[in-house]
Amino acid sequence: MGASILKLVVLFDKCAPDPDIQSDLKAIVTDYNRWPTAHAYRDIVRARMLRTKDDAKLAHYSFAESCLESVYNETNPVDPFDSVAPFWVVPSAASLARLVGVSTDAVLRAV
Repeated sequence: MGASILKLVVLFDKCAPDPDIQSDLKAIVTDYNRWPTAHAYRDIVRARMLRTKDDAKLAHYSFAESCLESVYNETNPVDPFDSVAPFWVVPSAASLARLVGVSTDAVLRAV
């Protein structure tokens, strides 16, 4: 799952509305040993989401959340996020793509 999510994450490297979140998201998704930290980092993403009114940032945070929840759940934790998290990765990537100028075809090719 991590490789598939990483393909989507890198699509937004040059156009991410929040470069800090993008950089940290990519670092976590890239390194399986960091997947357990995805739970705590998701809280940081959620806090930013609750403070912004910017549509592109909201979409970015939603995408990041679904990615973080998905990789965290892959570690078989005792406190997993909802099991539907992976089902939100692609739709949230498509929503973000439309707002930042990445083609939907690029998202589909990454999947």
